[in-house]
Amino acid sequence: MSRIDLTALQCAPGASWDLQSVCLDQTRTALREEIWMWIRSADVNKTAEIMWLTGVAGAGKSTVAHTIAQRCKDEGLLLSCFFFARREEGRDGLQMLFSTIAHDLASDANVAEQIGISIEHDRSIARASPSRQFRAFILDIAHWYPVDNPVVIIMDGLDEVCNCERLLLILRDEIPKLPGNFRFLVSSRPEPTIVSYISKKAHVHSCTMDIDGQANLEDIAVYAQFKLEELAMLQNMGSDWPGDELSKAFACRAEGLFVWVSTVCKHLSHAADPAAQLVSLISNSSPMGLTTEAKMDKTYTTILESCDWEDEAFVNGYGLFMGAIMAVKNPLSASAFQSLYYTRLTLPVRRVLRPLSSLLIGFTDEDETQPIRILHQSLRDFLTVRAANSPKSLAFFLEEKQHNERLAIICLDIMNQRLQPDIAGTGYLKSELEGIPESAGSHASEELWYACRFWIDHIVEVKAPVSDLVDAMHTFFSTKAVLLWMELVTSKGQFQKLAKARQWLQVRHQIDLLFLLWLNMIVSVSENIT
Repeated sequence: MSRIDLTALQCAPGASWDLQSVCLDQTRTALREEIWMWIRSADVNKTAEIMWLTGVAGAGKSTVAHTIAQRCKDEGLLLSCFFFARREEGRDGLQMLFSTIAHDLASDANVAEQIGISIEHDRSIARASPSRQFRAFILDIAHWYPVDNPVVIIMDGLDEVCNCERLLLILRDEIPKLPGNFRFLVSSRPEPTIVSYISKKAHVHSCTMDIDGQANLEDIAVYAQFKLEELAMLQNMGSDWPGDELSKAFACRAEGLFVWVSTVCKHLSHAADPAAQLVSLISNSSPMGLTTEAKMDKTYTTILESCDWEDEAFVNGYGLFMGAIMAVKNPLSASAFQSLYYTRLTLPVRRVLRPLSSLLIGFTDEDETQPIRILHQSLRDFLTVRAANSPKSLAFFLEEKQHNERLAIICLDIMNQRLQPDIAGTGYLKSELEGIPESAGSHASEELWYACRFWIDHIVEVKAPVSDLVDAMHTFFSTKAVLLWMELVTSKGQFQKLAKARQWLQVRHQIDLLFLLWLNMIVSVSENIT
């Protein structure tokens, strides 16, 4: 057992289930029981099966997945779960999916030893393609699990994965090769690509969440009552607020959408007069029977219209910070945004985001160090796509490409200005010591580390030549900044090769010969760093 070495496995932070995200005890009971009975019906004499939980955005798919994960954990059946999330490092793609699952599977000593042997025999497997990792970490070790009980792997949010076809191929073609005691619960919106890959396969059982069904409407009434009571307690509004009539009208307005209830209640919690706001929302809401997208768009519009759009400083800050929140590759804190945009500010970030806080997760006046996330994926879709389609919401539209371009320039500027040899993780290239030593000195700030991690990702998405961006890249490659960057990211195991950045420059800007020779040398060095 001493030879087990799982340190090469990359694990996605925050990808597991969350106790605070489960269903209320008295909701989703029939659906949860249906899924549980399917899990318990696993037959080792058959093939492994998938249950595909699908429904519109905001129907509560993830909440059900968290709840099933909790029960499977309590019953000793959960092998692993992975909750995908767009714009969350490690959770927005497949690069860490099966290595994270393998790390979870290694809680069993026998399985851990087999995974360790696989890595020892082929060190490249820790960063290999999803298909290779699935075979090495799941398919080849499946026989080590006892067959007298089901074992469950949960994957939530397949529609959050960029280019998910490789995972869909595994779900379609490889899952049936596993023993019949394996159960996979996956959830997503019914996106056409997902439907075409897995919906008609014999080993896939589809379960659609019907938001208009009577059971769901009853669950919404329970959830709405719970959220309103919670709001009344937090706002000291009395135990009898808002009363049966308003509670029923509020639940009716939700039309089966859990995300609508949570969004409105969060908005009410920031209102000066929650009672008046609730009455206004119920009486002035859009007509019943709108599509899910239209209903949520209407709700987001109502919340955004309550901001002061006559205040030029707020309007400027909205474009900067909400645009940046949409464009960042990994969530950043208010403090980091403040540092990144300090030369462009007319208002502090907290004053800009305060009236928008009901649409955000992680933002509070008391703590500016928490990563800020959008409330729901449907908000991103509205602000970056659909808001442009109506004059009423055009002011809220955020052009993601524009904000990505700005972040590319900011990332290079901050590296050119702040990368110094006294930062921990730099300076060792001049040292006679072998390897990458522990360096004394200050640690890289959140915003500097973000710039080091993601500047290339931002640059490759910029399609047109931008003089400020080209100038910043010339400065970066012509000074000590590029070498300090290499040291820092390598010391943290996050190195990115520079070939993509060189290609971007060559395609979009005429490079003089001497600079090209220097750039080629730097890129060559980067290609040999592991």
